[in-house]
Amino acid sequence: MKAVRFHEYGEPDVLRHEDVAQPAPGAGQVRVRVAATTFNGVDGNIRAGLMQGPMPLTLPHIPGLDVAGTIDALGEGVTDLGVGDRVVGFLPFVVDGAAAEYVLAPAESLAPAPTSIPLADAAALPLVDHTTTEVGTAVTEPVDVLLNLAPIDPAEFAALATLVRDGSVVVNTTVWMPAPADEERGVRGIDLYVRSDAGQLSELVSRVDRGELTGDVAERVPLADLSSVHARAAAGTLQGKVIVVPSTT
Repeated sequence: MKAVRFHEYGEPDVLRHEDVAQPAPGAGQVRVRVAATTFNGVDGNIRAGLMQGPMPLTLPHIPGLDVAGTIDALGEGVTDLGVGDRVVGFLPFVVDGAAAEYVLAPAESLAPAPTSIPLADAAALPLVDHTTTEVGTAVTEPVDVLLNLAPIDPAEFAALATLVRDGSVVVNTTVWMPAPADEERGVRGIDLYVRSDAGQLSELVSRVDRGELTGDVAERVPLADLSSVHARAAAGTLQGKVIVVPSTT
């Protein structure tokens, strides 16, 4: 099968589109024929080697945390899913991802894909891109909790932490950049990892099919061009949610 891998950490040009052996599912796993994966900012940080501490990888590594596709093989003990099921999921950080024609996934991490949108577009659900107004100008009084869910300039993050009242907490999910703390004011910094939750993902899928949630896919690119997506992200010229589509036949 074709996949994109990096054999060493570095700039986007370390990504190689190459032939890789098709994986076989183990106990509790399924193999998914990938309809699409996505690019997320964390993918660039992982490829650059900025997250080796919290997310140690075995190289070469296939990126791609989001996946939408069709199950084509079952591992031992999998009974709740079947070959031909269309699914969506969020993959573990430290195993090979979905920038490939096929990927292995824990059965428990997958949810049925939406039926009201193209299967490839469903890859944008597990980690959806979001922008909003400038937080510093929107907050007019001290807050009890500051929760950060996206990459942010460290200096800007430190400035936002001053908006937290004494004795409160700053919670951060971008683990390559620790949450700022202030011992003098009793402000704690807590770093969290995102995890796959099939139940929550199923609720998102239901909202899509009810017409209550729309995934805004900005661009669709072929798998072979994934390195250019990483390069554009590093240059700050990539906007919106990008899904990456393998050229399966």
